[in-house]
Amino acid sequence: DGTGYRLGAGVEVDVEAFTKALAARPPLWPAIASLYRGDLLADLPLAEWCFGARDTLRNRFVDAAVSAGETALAQRDHGAARSAFERAIETDATCEPAVQGLMRTLVLTGDAPRALRLFQRFTETLERELGLGPSEETLRLAKRLAG
Repeated sequence: DGTGYRLGAGVEVDVEAFTKALAARPPLWPAIASLYRGDLLADLPLAEWCFGARDTLRNRFVDAAVSAGETALAQRDHGAARSAFERAIETDATCEPAVQGLMRTLVLTGDAPRALRLFQRFTETLERELGLGPSEETLRLAKRLAG
């Protein structure tokens, strides 16, 4: 109809592969992590037509990273948990579940001072970017770490 593009057979689109990896049960975290390389069409920051899709894909990635981190933490795979939570935070510095998960992971690996520094940076980021403070749950976690 002249309003789009038709790709040839066998052409793989990374967004399609990313969406399929998210839809798998369980989600395929290694594929998700390798396919998400940042915001959709990041080189077109003013392309309003893709803002919705960009936000949706970013949010789905962050949710998948947090879920992968929680799964790894439950399996006592602290390296994988740390990596997943860090990817979530790199993508969305205001993602409180990722910060909480990374704080717990750091404590379990003997790095409570780094967990407290993470909490401090998170608190500053929330205030600067959203004008908010951390949730009561995060405050309790930090208070337990501070002793």
